[in-house]
Amino acid sequence: MSPVSLPNATALILLKTRSQPEDPYEELIASRGCSPVFIAVLEHQQVNLDQLQDAILPIDTNIDQVRYDGLIITSQRAVEALGSTIARLSGMSFHLKHTDSRLTNYTDSQRSHVLRNTKIYVVGPATRNALIKLGFHSSNILGHETGYGEALAAYIIKHYEEHFQLDRPPNLLFLVGEVRRDIIPKTLTANTPRIPITELVVYETTTRDFENELRGAIDTLDTLENKNRWMVVFSPTGTDKAVSVMKERMQKEDQVIWRVLTIGPTTRNFMVNKLGVEPDAVAESPSPEGLMKVIEDHNESDTQRSRGISQTDINGDPMIIKELNYIS
Repeated sequence: MSPVSLPNATALILLKTRSQPEDPYEELIASRGCSPVFIAVLEHQQVNLDQLQDAILPIDTNIDQVRYDGLIITSQRAVEALGSTIARLSGMSFHLKHTDSRLTNYTDSQRSHVLRNTKIYVVGPATRNALIKLGFHSSNILGHETGYGEALAAYIIKHYEEHFQLDRPPNLLFLVGEVRRDIIPKTLTANTPRIPITELVVYETTTRDFENELRGAIDTLDTLENKNRWMVVFSPTGTDKAVSVMKERMQKEDQVIWRVLTIGPTTRNFMVNKLGVEPDAVAESPSPEGLMKVIEDHNESDTQRSRGISQTDINGDPMIIKELNYIS
């Protein structure tokens, strides 16, 4: 589908923290003529950056001798922690306070070697693109087409079987938050032969009380002439609060069309199984492009409906227009 502009003032509320320094969702949505509203559901704090620095530095001054054969990254927060560490090594941080003698000899050429040669396994194109912007070589960023943890673990096993010697499996470092699923480590360590994996917590997360901020954002959107509203949900955390606010507002706003879009099947399954709510759509890939495709497909259906054509979603099923679809 060729890029098209979204209808004027289509409102998109993204339940996520705006990524720094640039957010790929914001960039793509802005290119379509809209400005998304970010509502941070979580607060993140980077931790253990000294340990991460030690993990990616060459052993002594030998740039070819490293502790890990590759990294696994499945979240934007882990990318940001890695970016902070690269910045520290580059002397770009105001908080560069290290006495490690290796840093004295850690030249730009050695840093470039790390960026150019480190293999990184990721779950989606947004993570891949963020790593490329940090300077990592695109040919070494693998698995971005997998989309979720189970598929990435299977990809790593296949890649290992094709590219590593059977008598020396790769030693991988998984950059994680303190709350995470364990499907990747379990799958890799259960493989025969076992693939060693070390987990390093690089960020901690707490849940925010964001309901009033969300209500304020909706109040601002109510001044727009266009009454199309998209709520984009990125993780199960906070989804119950967001749905509660939406239900509350839908009882007051007869003319507003609300739709819920989840980024990936995990959040969709949580909404169905825990909240009894079926979202209007699930992005086929956890990426800005996947989000945009869903919205453009729905806009096309809206256009057909306005012309008297029966409205269906891309699977031919009736689309939910106004009410949250509670499952009986």
